[in-house]
Amino acid sequence: MENKNEINFKINDDQVIYKASFIKRFIARILDFSIALFIPIIMSFIYFVVNLQTDNWYPQPWNWEFLLSGILAMIGIIFTMVIYPIINKKNPGQSIGKKILKIKILNIENKNISKVILIRELPISIFYILPIVLQLISGIEAKNLFASYLKQNEEYKKGIFDFLFNVLPNGVDGIKKVYMWQSIVNFISMIISRIEVFIFIGISISIIASPKNIGINDKKLGIAIVDISSIKNIKESEENV
Repeated sequence: MENKNEINFKINDDQVIYKASFIKRFIARILDFSIALFIPIIMSFIYFVVNLQTDNWYPQPWNWEFLLSGILAMIGIIFTMVIYPIINKKNPGQSIGKKILKIKILNIENKNISKVILIRELPISIFYILPIVLQLISGIEAKNLFASYLKQNEEYKKGIFDFLFNVLPNGVDGIKKVYMWQSIVNFISMIISRIEVFIFIGISISIIASPKNIGINDKKLGIAIVDISSIKNIKESEENV
């Protein structure tokens, strides 16, 4: 039996559709990012794990594997989060993750869905690729460099902050010189990545706390995320209240 507090939307004279659960929305978003970053992550994993078995090996600044995986990650995020939902003519606004979870965007106010997607997804996509851009500019991936350094210097007990600002600028045998500006840019990238996690949590809380389980941004855009499998005829919906 449907909970009487569930929100439904009339989609025609005979049918209603219910909003998607937070869990489905959350999993869909995770799937979108997983799909977008699958190839770059596999590339990086193979490249760094294989090479870490080599003694005295360090990933050099701006190596082609690093650059290619970063570029593919940016393309993947923009395509998965922005381009695919716009070109999806069957269910406009539906991402790959939403398609898998059988949820979609309901255009309540009949706005231009392409503009809605650009307003809703493009800013957050750019924000999520910003750390990647900064890493590409810096030419280094601090975590992988740090892992290599720890493998060669097991006695080193200080953290990645000390490694970035004290060890790298002073030179490390086996790696081309890393300048202080590269360490600073990479550190900013790491900070932004942490901020992104808190923003994601904040958005999730806003959805959970909303009386209609609709995010603040979705409410302003006049849309709702609905569950395709929840479509019912109006009479059946009223009987379940």
